[in-house]
Amino acid sequence: MTDLIVDCLHARAAVADPDDGARVRGLLADLTTRRLDEVLSASLVPAGDWYLRRLEVSLDLDPTRPDVAITRDWARAVTVALCTALADAGPDVVRFRGRLDAIADLVATLALARPGREWAWRAAGVLTDADPDPVSRPAETVIAILARDPGRAVHALSLAVTRAGLPAVHRLLGTSGWRQVASIVLAASGQRATDWLGDTGTAAPDPAAAHRVRLLVRDIAARSPLAGAWRRSRLRPDPEVQRAWAALAAAEAEPAVLRRPGAATVLALLPSVVDGAGSGAAIPAPAAARPDAPSPGDGPGRRGDAGDGRSAAWPADGTGPARHRQRDEIQAAAIEPRRATSIRESSGNPPAAPGRPPSAAAARGPRPGPAQASGATTPGGQAETPAWTAADLGPDPAFAFDGAPTRCGGLVYLFATADAAGIPDAAFADDALEQQPASWLLFQLAQILAGSDPAVREDPAVRAVAGLPPHAAAPGPEPTAEQRVRLGILADAWAGATADAMGSDEDPRALVARICGRAGVVVHEPGWIEFRLRLADVDLDVRRAGLDLDPGFVSWLGAVVVIRYE
Repeated sequence: MTDLIVDCLHARAAVADPDDGARVRGLLADLTTRRLDEVLSASLVPAGDWYLRRLEVSLDLDPTRPDVAITRDWARAVTVALCTALADAGPDVVRFRGRLDAIADLVATLALARPGREWAWRAAGVLTDADPDPVSRPAETVIAILARDPGRAVHALSLAVTRAGLPAVHRLLGTSGWRQVASIVLAASGQRATDWLGDTGTAAPDPAAAHRVRLLVRDIAARSPLAGAWRRSRLRPDPEVQRAWAALAAAEAEPAVLRRPGAATVLALLPSVVDGAGSGAAIPAPAAARPDAPSPGDGPGRRGDAGDGRSAAWPADGTGPARHRQRDEIQAAAIEPRRATSIRESSGNPPAAPGRPPSAAAARGPRPGPAQASGATTPGGQAETPAWTAADLGPDPAFAFDGAPTRCGGLVYLFATADAAGIPDAAFADDALEQQPASWLLFQLAQILAGSDPAVREDPAVRAVAGLPPHAAAPGPEPTAEQRVRLGILADAWAGATADAMGSDEDPRALVARICGRAGVVVHEPGWIEFRLRLADVDLDVRRAGLDLDPGFVSWLGAVVVIRYE
């Protein structure tokens, strides 16, 4: 489906008398209300959300021809000119992957002192007249925009760091800015910044909990692209900035960490695992031959030593448990820009049918040329020169560009009863389950509740409930016998809470499997998960129970979840 939005249309025509002027106005009305739609629907408009500052087209007017023939020719001429402008990707064209991409673009380009895309940010609705001036007050602009969209804040910031480099973003925000951004993300998760960004101390956990905390901390450090940028940058921020970075890295890799017992210890120790010279007490690293045995190691090696063991401390197969290897690779790939041509439509547009182009939005403003970063020099390292330009944005494993079809779309209804069932907090308090990431726990529970069909394991909705992209690898390992029992108990509690909400006497597991069996589409981007269901499948019992209200921001997923009936 192609949507064309024209902000302002100006036309000049040389006419012989007033009647000709009235005819031209009628031709323009027919062009914009009917003919352009017909021609665009049959045209291969380049994929993506496009913003075009100005398009000038010369149209021929032969008064002897019928009006329908004239407007159809005009529509073809406008479409050809539009496609040519988009293909040329000149200075008057900008393409965004969606709102997240637009926010990340704003942060990255302001960090590189290149505010020339202001018009495009306004066209995309990211920057408003109420925001601070991005030229004179760039840091305040970034903070205001992230505060307005807290569900996407950490992911947009991480993507901006990947593009512009952490040193550039650090120069933009400074200590105060990092603390404000971390406070925004923490507040969205229902946490008080003063509880997490103050001096949390350096005491290590007690011996019984040390191993569990070590695994969680190292897993976050391995899976967070922001933590990876921190490690590579060799920056020496003050402890306050380190605590803010630790909170953001945790929110990026394991959003549910703030709900876990001992979360303060995790955030206090994360800097020392990411950066051996950072503040906080080090946790003994697991021995290579015996993952469960502590060793006298101190995380990554000392700073500045060419043989400091940085690369050895972060081997290709991951520093966390091996079971996270595939997921780590996918999470890292989710932030890396790729050179390609396909870009998904914005989340506000319906998915494109197979063989049809996604939406193209022609709006206002120029697109500056490739971002040629001047290279930010990092202490003890080489200059960081991002290879990114807006034209390079392409397919990303974290984004379901046209949506992924699901047969279990009704799983989204379970978000409404999660709190009543104690999900996921009950799992974090369970000795057999507490070491597992929230994505593993929720994937297993969604798989159980979706029904007995083995195919549900591959369903995008099951992954979405776990906060995973539709085509992500299933989180491993397989549950042990003891874990299966505990997961079954939690699944029964979740199903029971759902049956109670609906006031049903039906077997809870059977009820949940029945209402979850909904065909639909899952659209996923970091910080945003959208379930698009068929209007014909609206269930009055579900609606009366309030189960199909938008869940909104789900703190343990770190994402906004919405439901759309089409």
